Amino acid sequence: MTFLLAGHRGLKKTCPENTILAFEEAVKNGCSVIETDLHISSDGEVVICHDIDTNRVFGQDYVVTKTPYKGILSELRTLQPPHLPIPTLKQVLEWTLKTNESRSEPIKLMLDIKADNDPKRIVDLILQNLEAVGGIEYWKDKIIYGLWGAAYYDERIAQFEVLNISVDVLTSKRVANQIKEKGGRLDCVSVIVVANGLAYMVDEILEFCEREKVRLWFWTVNSKEDLELAVSKYGSRKIDGQPLLEGVVTDDPATLLSPAKPALTFGYKMRLFLKTRVYLFILFLYRRNIGLRPLLTALRKVGFL
Repeated sequence: MTFLLAGHRGLKKTCPENTILAFEEAVKNGCSVIETDLHISSDGEVVICHDIDTNRVFGQDYVVTKTPYKGILSELRTLQPPHLPIPTLKQVLEWTLKTNESRSEPIKLMLDIKADNDPKRIVDLILQNLEAVGGIEYWKDKIIYGLWGAAYYDERIAQFEVLNISVDVLTSKRVANQIKEKGGRLDCVSVIVVANGLAYMVDEILEFCEREKVRLWFWTVNSKEDLELAVSKYGSRKIDGQPLLEGVVTDDPATLLSPAKPALTFGYKMRLFLKTRVYLFILFLYRRNIGLRPLLTALRKVGFL
């Protein structure tokens, strides 16, 4: 395998997501990258949580950015056993540092910087945490800084690998241009995997990556069939002598690493066709700035996102 596996919020298939246990189990199951999500609490702690509110995972309804970590968020426990606390970035860095002591291939962290963060403040706090745990120099080749928009690009993060997370390659093109206007660069793009079901979208992704010298990730890849489709379309391509396909984000690394042979059956192709139609509808709304929150909430509940 020439590409990396990133545990999506850890091993969320079997563990409470975005917890130290989920990260440990992702590593045990073959991941060398941990994908995780960052918000700033009201008392200035960088906390590890995907949603802006805590209800889905913890069963109590707090808006993370409006709630202090100390005394409230720190006391929450996941609904899913074994009922674990919400970690801070510092705690995750400490876990990564300790885990790397016994590994020949160090664990990397893929940080998904959520759009409710203040762009400058989140960089300030990330750098402060990195300096406090191991020092900036240690983390230079172990942090993948994931941003959704160019507003979150800061020249200080150029020392790390910079990744655009995207549902739409047209948005990635715009983000890349805006970052270049700031004097910066984009190293990678992470595209929703269902885009591989559209031939014209594959062509756009390839054209963008090859023109901008950008390497490629896909999220979220949970079946051998999805992986086979990605590898068949991008696996032979290179960017400056390196594989174009850098890695995939997954909830289920064990399935992707299993020896089972994928079969792109009629049933799989039909499901992919239906998913691409939903995806195209989402893009139609997204590109017209039509509110997507209710739709995205529903799609997450049924497992589409």
